[in-house]
Amino acid sequence: ARSLAAGRLDQMTIAAPATTEADVIAPFVATLGLSDPVPSIVDLAGLSDSAALRSGADLVVGGDPRSQGLARIRLCELPVWAYVPASHAWSSRTSVTLAELSAEPILALAPPSRARRILDDAAREHDLLLSDVIECTGPQIAQALAAAGRGVAVLTDDPRFDLHALQIIGRDGPITTTLTASWSPAHHAAGALRDVATRLQAFCVSRYGTSPAP
Repeated sequence: ARSLAAGRLDQMTIAAPATTEADVIAPFVATLGLSDPVPSIVDLAGLSDSAALRSGADLVVGGDPRSQGLARIRLCELPVWAYVPASHAWSSRTSVTLAELSAEPILALAPPSRARRILDDAAREHDLLLSDVIECTGPQIAQALAAAGRGVAVLTDDPRFDLHALQIIGRDGPITTTLTASWSPAHHAAGALRDVATRLQAFCVSRYGTSPAP
C-alpha cells in the first residue's frame, strides 16, 4: 500500500521474448542495484504489448509496437543477422543481399518470431520467394544447424558456436528491427517504469552501439 501511494516499485514483472530475455534483459538485470525493484521475467509468448500488460506485466520489452494508448520508449536498432560457419563461402564478408540469401537454405523460427516476421515482410517487399525455409524450435537450434552446415540462420540473437554474422542488405539498406519498451501510462508507478526503460535504453545503446530516432 505504501508503494502504491508513493508511486514506487518494489517488484516489477517484465514480459519479453525468450531471445530478448537472454541477450538483453538478463545482462541488464545484472547491473541493477539493491535499491532497484526486484524483477521477474515472463515470456511474452506472442502476446501484444497491451495483452501482456493486462496479464500482469509492468513493462514489455521487444513486443509489438502497434499497440495503441501505451507509453513507449525506443531502445535501440538491432540488425537481423545471417549466421554462417567459417567454412561457408560468405565467411569473409560483412554483408549479404536479401536476393543472395533467398537462394540459400534458411534456418528460421516460426512466423510469430520477430526476426521471421521481418524476414517474410522484407521478402514480400522485394518480390522474392523464400522457397527453402527450415523452421526451428529455438534460436540455439537454428544456430547449431547453421554451425553444422545445414543452412543460413536468420536471427536477431547474439552469435553462438563461433558463427560469422553478416548484415542482410535490402533495397533501403540493412534490415533491422526496433527494440521498444512499453508500459501503461495509468500504472501507479509509471514514472518509475519510465526511469527503468530509460536506463535500459542507455544499456542497449552501450551494448549494441546504435540508437533509434526518438
